[in-house]
Amino acid sequence: MLIQVDGWFGAGKSVLWMLLDGHPDIFCSPIHDYSFCSLIEQSDEHEWVKTKHIEILRKALAKTQFYKLEKVYWDGYSSFPFTSKDLIRLPYLLKYYEYEQKFASYIMSSDDWSIQFLIDSLYGKMYESMEYYDSKNKYPSFYASMSNGLYIDAYEKIVHLLPGSKSIQVRRPIDRIIATRSNRTPMPEDFKTRKFYSDSFSTRIEQGEVEKILAFYDKYDELVSKYPSTFMIINFIDLVKNTEDSMRRIADFLGIEFSPNLLIASYNGVEIIHNGKKYVGDEHDDINELLSPDEIEIIRKRVEDYHSQ
Repeated sequence: MLIQVDGWFGAGKSVLWMLLDGHPDIFCSPIHDYSFCSLIEQSDEHEWVKTKHIEILRKALAKTQFYKLEKVYWDGYSSFPFTSKDLIRLPYLLKYYEYEQKFASYIMSSDDWSIQFLIDSLYGKMYESMEYYDSKNKYPSFYASMSNGLYIDAYEKIVHLLPGSKSIQVRRPIDRIIATRSNRTPMPEDFKTRKFYSDSFSTRIEQGEVEKILAFYDKYDELVSKYPSTFMIINFIDLVKNTEDSMRRIADFLGIEFSPNLLIASYNGVEIIHNGKKYVGDEHDDINELLSPDEIEIIRKRVEDYHSQ
């Protein structure tokens, strides 16, 4: 079953992703691929699903960062923003071509396809292709993967296509999102993020990002209200500062046993510590260092105007 780790870009999804990483019932995708997102737009009744048309499946996956799995394999590491200005490199343990062979062979040998089968296979075979995989170990109950907020109009389909799956949105204050989105160091080897996090504050405001985030939150609030057993919101500040309380709530929501591993931000089971600093305990970026008082006031006014309308 899927755990959708949700949130706006720069909202702190990675914190939750790394806290979930060490739990024995959860396998976390090794990069932010959001491959499942293009599949929740589909339906079990679509002809390509019924006829096992792998070309259409590949086209759907190509809309995501699925093929970044191969790029990172050749890089040999995954870049990760520890702070807005500080990138670290994490070891990449997915045996990519073994994974491709396992995934394709498995789905093509199946008698029937469904969207749930394809998503479970996508991440199940990924788990089996990690360097640390041991067939003697307990198989995970959940596969956790990052979402992409631009797919929110398809989120409701998770309830019907993927019964038992969960979505957890990390909700960060909007001014802090804009701060990190305007000032984060791009990953030099990642073609997309060379520009994705380098737009200026004025560009973010002119493009209406404050209003886009607020609309995104409103839509997610509706899903939580309608399907509280599937959709959950966790406060970013609570997640990093009151980690145990937050992760106990999440364990209850997922229906898994709480484990001390849920308090450790890790990657492939290894705790992330950089320059003696852990990934949780405090918010790494100071908004007052990233934005001026005037810029913070502009965001506050945009939020106020949005709600007044």
